[in-house]
Amino acid sequence: GEGGEGSNIRKAIAFLKETDGLLKIEDILPFFPDFVLIDDFKEAICTSLEEYNHQIEDLKKEMGTATLAADNIRRDVAALSHRYVMIEPTTACCVCTRPLLQAAPACVPCSTPSADYGSPF
Repeated sequence: GEGGEGSNIRKAIAFLKETDGLLKIEDILPFFPDFVLIDDFKEAICTSLEEYNHQIEDLKKEMGTATLAADNIRRDVAALSHRYVMIEPTTACCVCTRPLLQAAPACVPCSTPSADYGSPF
């Protein structure tokens, strides 16, 4: 009857609260008959919608942060493509100490041998 159905709804909503977000209102609605009034679940539905709204806002903030990070990375990569150093013929390699222009040629981003134009440090 009506009292039993209302009691079941209250028990279901109390159970939802005990799951601490593991189950949502939409997880249990299919187990109730179609004639159950939406008013019986109004509070739980509103709470669920508010939680989803908070999650959406958090995701928007994360997306904004990720977009800024991506923009910074793009800017850094663009700046690196214009970076180079001119070296003197006598400049020594910091690893093997041989003069750089006598070592195997390194290539700058445009593939020009460093012996002609310098090294991309």
